[in-house]
Amino acid sequence: METEEVVEKVIGGVVNINVEKIILDRYYNMEEMKGSGSGFIVFKNIIVTNNHVILNSDYVNVPT
Repeated sequence: METEEVVEKVIGGVVNINVEKIILDRYYNMEEMKGSGSGFIVFKNIIVTNNHVILNSDYVNVPT
Protein backbone atom coordinates (compact mmCIF):
# COMPACT_ATOMS: atom_id res chain seq x y z
CA MET A 1 0.00 0.00 0.00
CA GLU A 2 1.36 3.44 -0.93
CA THR A 3 1.76 6.23 1.64
CA GLU A 4 -1.01 8.29 0.03
CA GLU A 5 -3.44 5.39 0.34
CA VAL A 6 -2.65 4.93 4.02
CA VAL A 7 -3.13 8.65 4.70
CA GLU A 8 -6.50 8.66 2.93
CA LYS A 9 -7.68 5.72 5.05
CA VAL A 10 -6.68 7.13 8.46
CA ILE A 11 -6.95 10.92 8.13
CA GLY A 12 -10.55 10.95 9.36
CA GLY A 13 -9.46 9.40 12.65
CA VAL A 14 -6.89 12.08 13.52
CA VAL A 15 -8.14 14.65 16.06
CA ASN A 16 -6.92 17.89 17.61
CA ILE A 17 -6.71 18.01 21.41
CA ASN A 18 -6.84 21.34 23.26
CA VAL A 19 -5.76 21.52 26.90
CA GLU A 20 -5.80 24.14 29.64
CA LYS A 21 -4.16 24.31 33.03
CA ILE A 22 -4.76 26.90 35.74
CA ILE A 23 -1.59 27.98 37.51
CA LEU A 24 -0.67 30.57 40.11
CA ASP A 25 1.98 33.07 39.11
CA ARG A 26 4.58 34.35 41.55
CA TYR A 27 2.06 36.94 42.85
CA TYR A 28 -0.60 34.23 43.38
CA ASN A 29 -2.72 35.41 40.47
CA MET A 30 -4.47 32.67 38.51
CA GLU A 31 -3.35 32.29 34.92
CA GLU A 32 -4.51 29.97 32.16
CA MET A 33 -1.91 28.03 30.24
CA LYS A 34 -3.16 26.64 26.94
CA GLY A 35 -1.70 24.00 24.68
CA SER A 36 -2.65 21.53 22.02
CA GLY A 37 -1.68 18.21 20.55
CA SER A 38 -3.09 15.45 18.43
CA GLY A 39 -4.43 11.95 18.80
CA PHE A 40 -6.41 9.41 16.88
CA ILE A 41 -9.71 7.64 17.36
CA VAL A 42 -9.34 3.91 17.95
CA PHE A 43 -12.96 3.15 18.88
CA LYS A 44 -16.25 5.03 19.22
CA ASN A 45 -15.30 7.25 22.19
CA ILE A 46 -11.67 6.26 22.76
CA ILE A 47 -8.83 8.53 21.66
CA VAL A 48 -5.15 7.63 21.93
CA THR A 49 -2.54 10.35 22.42
CA ASN A 50 0.83 10.75 24.10
CA ASN A 51 0.79 11.25 27.85
CA HIS A 52 2.62 14.60 27.66
CA VAL A 53 -0.29 16.10 25.67
CA ILE A 54 -2.75 15.85 28.58
CA LEU A 55 -0.44 15.48 31.59
CA ASN A 56 -1.55 17.67 34.54
CA SER A 57 -4.27 19.39 32.48
CA ASP A 58 -7.33 20.79 34.20
CA TYR A 59 -9.40 20.84 31.01
CA VAL A 60 -9.20 18.67 27.89
CA ASN A 61 -11.30 19.31 24.78
CA VAL A 62 -11.52 17.51 21.45
CA PRO A 63 -13.35 19.85 19.03
CA THR A 64 -15.79 18.25 16.62
